[in-house]
Amino acid sequence: PELDKLAKQSYIFTNMLATGTRTVRGLEALSLSVPPTPGQSIVRRADNQDMVTLGSVLRKEGYATDFIYGGYGYFDNMNEFFGGNGYTVKDRLTIPENEIFNETVWGVADEILFTQVIKSMDEHYRQGEKAFEMVMTTTNHRPFTFPEGRVKEAVQGEREGSVRYTDWAIADFLSRAREKPWFDDTVFVIVADHQARAAGKTDLPIDTYRIPCFFYGPKFIPPGQNDRLISQADVAPTLLARLNISYDGTFMGQDIERVPPGRERAFISTYQLMGYVRDNTLVVLKPNREIEYFKINAATHEYTAINEPAENEEKIKHETIAYYQGAAMLYEKGLLKER
Repeated sequence: PELDKLAKQSYIFTNMLATGTRTVRGLEALSLSVPPTPGQSIVRRADNQDMVTLGSVLRKEGYATDFIYGGYGYFDNMNEFFGGNGYTVKDRLTIPENEIFNETVWGVADEILFTQVIKSMDEHYRQGEKAFEMVMTTTNHRPFTFPEGRVKEAVQGEREGSVRYTDWAIADFLSRAREKPWFDDTVFVIVADHQARAAGKTDLPIDTYRIPCFFYGPKFIPPGQNDRLISQADVAPTLLARLNISYDGTFMGQDIERVPPGRERAFISTYQLMGYVRDNTLVVLKPNREIEYFKINAATHEYTAINEPAENEEKIKHETIAYYQGAAMLYEKGLLKER
């Protein structure tokens, strides 16, 4: 209910697809604005420091950049990645013990994490600094436990209960932020890393990759809705355009507001399968150079296998290979790094 209310005050993207099924894929797409590199996310790979990230672009504009996480950031190599790319890491180890009244193996409750975000923003404000906070919550994980008494309908130990709690915690965070002197100069981006499930009737079911994305900044961004297909990798370029920030970079994402009609596309993947969605067509690259084609019914989202690809499907196949092969090549040659 709280996010539904917030949606009416935000600019929302209703047709955004996550690039993968793991958190590291979401962090890769949001930070580096690249398609999922075949095999493993760059966040977990070697030689992933000093890269062009959303944070590095903003630092050139005078922003301090932090990565704030309620768990232990050695998980999934997050501290190594963000620390090696110029972010100040603030994870479970930096949270005062007397402020932790609820946690799981994944990390502290969302409201505790958001308190750390507010403290961090307050400190940057006192220092006269602009700040970018990359924040990752953890409550929406098993065992789905959270502080009691926040949401009457929220049942402990159930996914829906933890979702209701997270919904409440985001609203509570924004309510506290509205009392701060920095609120009017802040844009909040609320986006998922991936969906809760990835299984379906096909290897890459698009519906299990659709995620929410809100741009909320009452002083900057008028409410609205964008229903065009957009990739998680497009968040950084689209946000920077909204902030009117020009930059040189290696981003392979695009500002959806400037994409000509018909050029929308998105990337979806598992560990072994690389999918590319464009023009109601899905092309899937599989091991041993196997390629599959599907036509997607826009109304029902049903898939129909294409056994004899037409010229347009062949063109989309070449785009698919170019994006994924290109992202892998740029990483392997060190061309995603700062110059």
